Amino acid sequence: MNVLHELGNKLVPYHNALVDYRKKMDELKEESSEGQPSKIQTLIKTHPRKPKGVYLHGHVGTGKTLLMDMFFQNLELSNKRRVHLHDFMIDVHERIHSWKLHKREKFNQVSVDRFFAKESDGISEIGKQIALETTLLAFDEFVVTDVVDALILKHLFGEMFKNGVVVVATSNTSPENLYKEGLNYFYFAPFITMLHSHCKILNMDSSLDYRIAGAASYDEPSTKYIFPLNALSVSAFNNKYQFLVPEEDSARYIDVAFGRKLLVRRSGKGVCRFKFSELCSDSEPVMGSTDFQALSGEFSTLMIEDVPFLGKQNQSETRRFITLIDHLYDNNIGLIMTAAAPPLQLFENTYLPDESLVYKELEMAGRRMTSRLVEMCF
Repeated sequence: MNVLHELGNKLVPYHNALVDYRKKMDELKEESSEGQPSKIQTLIKTHPRKPKGVYLHGHVGTGKTLLMDMFFQNLELSNKRRVHLHDFMIDVHERIHSWKLHKREKFNQVSVDRFFAKESDGISEIGKQIALETTLLAFDEFVVTDVVDALILKHLFGEMFKNGVVVVATSNTSPENLYKEGLNYFYFAPFITMLHSHCKILNMDSSLDYRIAGAASYDEPSTKYIFPLNALSVSAFNNKYQFLVPEEDSARYIDVAFGRKLLVRRSGKGVCRFKFSELCSDSEPVMGSTDFQALSGEFSTLMIEDVPFLGKQNQSETRRFITLIDHLYDNNIGLIMTAAAPPLQLFENTYLPDESLVYKELEMAGRRMTSRLVEMCF
């Protein structure tokens, strides 16, 4: 795609100019001459012109991720980062948490009210830190569902954009439909205007899902996707686990964000095994994106048994499973599972046109999950 090719040609010269600009600014700030302020103002006028990023949106399986990967892998830039928005925001919240702890230690005599009045400074500080570390941020599957994330995106991205970050993103959703009808949406809405200011918005809509169109037959069980849920499936799944983990399996704890630990009851070298209910149900301990991120960083293959029909009727479990699949897909983690039905029938489409856009978003995420399951397991 020409627009990504053009951006790639601009990014390396822009990054080099930005590094040079920052070096000169740091040198000026260390000077103590009377003319320093005027010199800084003169230098500010020479700030490198930041190229616009790209926001690709369209239906599932239209090649957005493929284009992103080709662009990212061929870009000879050291300060680049490709990340799922879930993982990026986990990192941001961890940094803000550390910043708050540092402030508490440094200003332990300051009143609580005064401390929390300055808490938003942490978002600005983290935005500046990220800008120094990363000239290009590439987000695959840009979707906003968390209210806390939604409330800080404008502030955080505003700081990053101001300090030189270029963003390339793919999404199933146009900017105007991000977080639509979400809680306190009016706080999030200005972020959409910001995206338009800093990114070229391109629509890649197509009626064809290339993942499914290019896959082998997926209406019969495969060695990785076993259905339906019956005694034969249980036997095939157990045999697969025994083949991958011939030694006696064991329980272990792995580290999760914010100092937490996650118990993995069954695991072997590079492989772990869970029931769907352990990963995605509302029963304690309830898992989420940070847990799935930790599993993706620790194991090369995840085995899941007893995945039921998914959809509106069990939407909280469905959303967790979709998030899990996104993490596995983004980190190239192997998946073996037993399920109630083949992938194209697993997610039950129960959306009605007059229902909330919340359910429409779930339906769109379900299509993405289905498409990825086909690619990962067939």
